[in-house]
Amino acid sequence: MLKVHDGKTVKRVDIAIAGGGPAGASAAISLSQKGYSVAVMEKSRFENIRYGETLAPKIRHLLMDLGIWKRFLDDNHLKSNGIQSAWGREELFENDFLLNPYGNGWNLDRVRFDAMLLDEAQKKGALVFRGAAWEECSQSGAGEWNIAIQCDGAQHRFQSRFLIDATGRSSSIAKSMGARRIHCDQLIGVAAFFPTPGGTTSHTGYTLIESEENGWWYSAELPQSETVAVFMTDGDLYAGSKKRSPGFWRERLASSVFTKNRFELPKMTANPRAVAANTSIIHPVAGADWLAVGDAALSLDPLSSQGIYKSMESGINAAKSVDGKFRGTGGALRGYSDSIAAAFKSYLNVRRSHYKKVNRWPESAFWRRRS
Repeated sequence: MLKVHDGKTVKRVDIAIAGGGPAGASAAISLSQKGYSVAVMEKSRFENIRYGETLAPKIRHLLMDLGIWKRFLDDNHLKSNGIQSAWGREELFENDFLLNPYGNGWNLDRVRFDAMLLDEAQKKGALVFRGAAWEECSQSGAGEWNIAIQCDGAQHRFQSRFLIDATGRSSSIAKSMGARRIHCDQLIGVAAFFPTPGGTTSHTGYTLIESEENGWWYSAELPQSETVAVFMTDGDLYAGSKKRSPGFWRERLASSVFTKNRFELPKMTANPRAVAANTSIIHPVAGADWLAVGDAALSLDPLSSQGIYKSMESGINAAKSVDGKFRGTGGALRGYSDSIAAAFKSYLNVRRSHYKKVNRWPESAFWRRRS
């Protein structure tokens, strides 16, 4: 529906979504399937590297629920055979996906995956704006959202009955509503990419996790003959170590037992880059006419290997809650908030248990903080 306000055309939609990553796109697909009009404003054009590459086998049922399982398979992401880990011990343990009821896992071309999800939201009827810059986001006395964005040199104005924050860890919409971000640690991931070596090794087809004195390593083969190595540690510890030794990342890789065997250091395609990977939650996660999804609601330690899955799941669950609200179901948004809080509590218990298994370095600041 269109109307004119102050000489400008205003598009009227049921739900506006700030952010078109896996959580925002999943919410948009699910809401469109339910017959709602949706507008998604994504600030990027998927031109930059995105991290978080591993999908567990159970992602299949989410992709099937969204009606995009075949499209996903057609994109030829790399199959993952399982996870190898040297976690708190010197020997390597293998968790094979062979007997998993959902089959194999997946290592993603993350940019292509995210772009595919948003493309599918558009195909299912959502208005999608890529490269969007927010200019206005306010509520009228009637509770409706007034939104203005700049995209492709033009201003677009919207009125929306509901607003979903899918802005990632910045949680910009939720924070503008007075919510605060609660951080549990200072974890970062320092990532670099290498050409995948030719031939077959004992790590081929597996994600590899290896603990070490100052943190832990994650590595995985990716599509297009690349392999990623990510050193997980605390931001302050990494900054101090790098100050003492500019080559600290390379030194840690060279001192690893298993991870180093996947790479030839001179062939690194770019210098290591640090990204936030800490555990955090927004509070509150929802208000009367808005809610947060994905990393905007809850960010998980990558050790869980569930970041993308949980983001998509929260987008789908958010769509169900918004649908319930619009249909007059009492407590629909409260139920969503409670589910996020319960998931966070359960995750913290599992996270604590996993980290307590590593006791080889009692003097390490990284492991002491997690004991």
